[in-house]
Parts: sequence; C-alpha cells; structure tokens
Amino acid sequence: VIMAGYDDISITSAIEQIMAEAKGQGVAKVFWLNYRASNYYAYGKYYTEHNAALEAAKVRHPNLVVLDWNRYSQSQPASTQAQWFTSDQIHITAIGAIALAEYIKAAVDAAQVDLCETSHALAGVPDSTVGVPATPPADETGFVAMQPVRVLDTRVAGLGGGKGKMRAGSTIRIDLAGVLPADTSQAVLNVTAVDPCSTGYLTVFACGTRPDTSNVNFEAGRTTAALAMSLLTTNSVCIYSFSKVDLVVDLIGAFAPTGSLFHPLGPVRWVDTRGNPAVVAAAGPIPGGKGIDVPIAGRGGVPADATGVWINLTATGSPVDTVWQAYPGQCGSSPLSSTVNVLAKRSTATSTLVGVGINGGICVQVFSGTGHAIIDVSGWFGGSAPAGLALRSAPPKRVIDTRSGAIPKANEVVALTTAEVGIFNTTAVSATDFGYVTATPCGSTQTSSLVNTTPLETFANLGTVAPGAGVQVCFSPSVAAHLVVDQLGSFVPPAV
Repeated sequence: VIMAGYDDISITSAIEQIMAEAKGQGVAKVFWLNYRASNYYAYGKYYTEHNAALEAAKVRHPNLVVLDWNRYSQSQPASTQAQWFTSDQIHITAIGAIALAEYIKAAVDAAQVDLCETSHALAGVPDSTVGVPATPPADETGFVAMQPVRVLDTRVAGLGGGKGKMRAGSTIRIDLAGVLPADTSQAVLNVTAVDPCSTGYLTVFACGTRPDTSNVNFEAGRTTAALAMSLLTTNSVCIYSFSKVDLVVDLIGAFAPTGSLFHPLGPVRWVDTRGNPAVVAAAGPIPGGKGIDVPIAGRGGVPADATGVWINLTATGSPVDTVWQAYPGQCGSSPLSSTVNVLAKRSTATSTLVGVGINGGICVQVFSGTGHAIIDVSGWFGGSAPAGLALRSAPPKRVIDTRSGAIPKANEVVALTTAEVGIFNTTAVSATDFGYVTATPCGSTQTSSLVNTTPLETFANLGTVAPGAGVQVCFSPSVAAHLVVDQLGSFVPPAV
C-alpha cells in the first residue's frame, strides 16, 4: 500500500521502478492512493498530472490498483472534510488518519487477494525424489544454547523472502553459516508453517536425499509451529513443503562437540497457570505482551549450574488466536521469534530447547493474544553432575505407524522397545476428539502431554523420552487416534 508525498513534480519514473520491484518480489497487488487535488499549493496542478500517471500505469501493470482517495475525500460533507484535514486541505488530522486507515482497509479487504495463486507461490525448488539418507558419522555432541534468531521468513525480502509462498512440492535451502557455533553437527530450529493454502506437511533435513518423514503437519489456513532438529550439509539445512505455504524458521540452538550433556528428567509438570499442582506455582492467564520468569536451575532436581532445558510448552484457554515465545530468562525485550501458535479456544503444544538465562530460568511470554501456559520438563543440559548423555545423530527413521492396522483406542498403550533415550517426532492422525498424546517411560506415573489432538486433524511434536519398564517407551492417546512416530537420534553415554 503506497501513499506518496506531495512535493514531486513527476512520479512516472517512480511508478515504473516500484512496480518492477513489486514484480520481482512476487507482490500480488500494489494499492496506490491517488492525490487529493487541492489547489491550495502552487503544486496543485501537478496532483492532477500524478493521478493521470497512475491511471495510465494501471493499464500497463494489471497488479496495480489505484485507490481514488481524491474522489472519496472530496465527496465528504464540508463539515467532515474540515475534521479530516488541516487548513491546507492536504495534511490529515488525527481524525482524518483514522478515516484514511478505514478507507484503505475496506479497499484491501474487498480486493480479496489470493496469495495461493501459482504466480504468488514461487519460493523453493521443485523436489519430487525421496530416499534413504546416508548415515552420518557416529558423532557425540552436546547442546549449545542460543538466543533465538530468525533465519528465514518467506514473507520478508530481508529474511530470505521475495518470491511469495513456497510452491507445493518444493524444497528451500537455508544457509546457517555465520550464525552456528564451530563444528555444529545439528541445528535446533523452530519451524512455522504460516497460512497454508491446503493440508500438508514440512520435512526438515540435511540437504541432499530427502527422507520420507515429516516434522510439521498442518491444515489449510492453520498456522502451525514445531521443533525440529536437523543434520547439516555444509552448514545448510533444507525444508520441503508438500503444500503452498509461507515458512518462518528460527534458529534456537545447536549441537556441537563442545556443547553440554543431557540429563533426562520425567517428564515433569513444571508450570500450570490453571492452578494445578506443579514444581513452580503459577496461577492465572498471561495477558498479551507479558511473560512469566520460570525458575529452572536449582529446582525440581535440576542443579544450580544447569545451562539449558528441554521443555514442552502447551498453550490453552485463549479466546483469540495466540502466539507464544520461550527464550533465556529473564523476561524483557523479546527476540524476533515464536514457539507456539494456537487457535482461539484450542490447545496446542510445541517442544523447545531453551538456554538457562542469567536469572537461572527461562521466560515464557505471550507475543500476542492471551491464555494459560503448561510447561513439562523432560530434561536439562550442563551442570556439574558427573554423568550425562551426548547426542548421537541419525537420519529420521519411522519406528511406529499404526495406520496399517486398527486405530489405537483411548488410553491404549503403543510400546516401543529401545535401550536408549530417544528423540521422537510423534504425530497424531485422524483423532476422533479433542485430547492429547503422552510419550513417557513405560510405567511412569508422571502427568504430561506431548501432542494435543483435534478431531480429524493431524498434529505433530518432537520430544525426548527415556525407556522405562521393560526397556520400553510408551505412547498413548487420550482419545482414539492413529500414531506415527519418527526417531531422529538418541542420547547415549559419551565415549570415554
């Protein structure tokens, strides 16, 4: 939306330059307000010429829409114009600014721009081949906490965008050189599918052979975020999208040889602002723009010198769509990042790895909206404890898929035998009701949830779980739902 200044003698060349740039960036429509033809200034004669130039330009540029601010404003009663404009009849008052904003909004809404048209979804390279990725060296690494940093936003030219949404069936490559610690083997990312054009999924992988797995599952129009851990190819990570979608990616950490070792815990219900029992007492919904400092170090079995934590953050109880953030404490000026996107009156969970801040905790903050926060802690990093587990990387591997048989019933347990602390991307498919899926050591009595379900929709979340009784991990839906589980690696004792 453009409303240019009133001091130019000619705008013809500027129109061409701006429309060429808009075309290069895949902009669907340019809304350009014409000039209020006031004769108060000596320049008044130019305003009519500017308006004529805009009318001529929209013939050459089909995506240019000229909004007739001149006719609209001049058609208002004299008393209204006196309220909208200062004495020069051009500069607007505070009341006029509101009227202008309402005029623009009504025009843009009426245009019904379809960003899902093929011409507006050109990001990514077509990618139709899947296979079995090569097995990486058996490296053993630890977690390096980072302040979240946005590394891609297809909606913003300065953050890797400029070609519109990702085209369906395409892969986009993100170069992380310069932002990763030295010798990083895996990047830890929050990946968000924004305003998808249809139901689909995202696959995050080391550039090269794409595995037949998924990390983020979304429905048409539903913005969905998830944690992803990915091996790298020359400091780059690739993301495949099945559907047309905008993509936002935040780098939140890394695994490197110098990183901190992992200590599994629970999972343990750490915070529940609904007033239910938890390690840290908190009550009441959190308003937009506000956060809570969540103590981690020195609480609930976590040592005072812990450097990071693996949490599952569930957002619930908001009457409006809400975006949540989690970052190293203490709460204050938040980074450009997001962790959980949840629809109004729904519940959504997303896991994340967060560095422990200078206050010994993390901040969980509402970027927009409101609602309750439920935090489960499944482990911590660092500390002076003598033992600890290193990450052993592996390509994604499907270890459970119930879709070939009967759908698991409510509270039915699907067990996986494993001797290691695994990293599992758990997907609930074709759920019959609102509910959740737990992923716990078999035999555990801890209260926790990993995935929240919605009838007939698909949701996924990444979590780490240690084996329990029978050397097994137990997955269980609270309502009938199919389960698909991909394993992305394990935490193992480091080589001596």
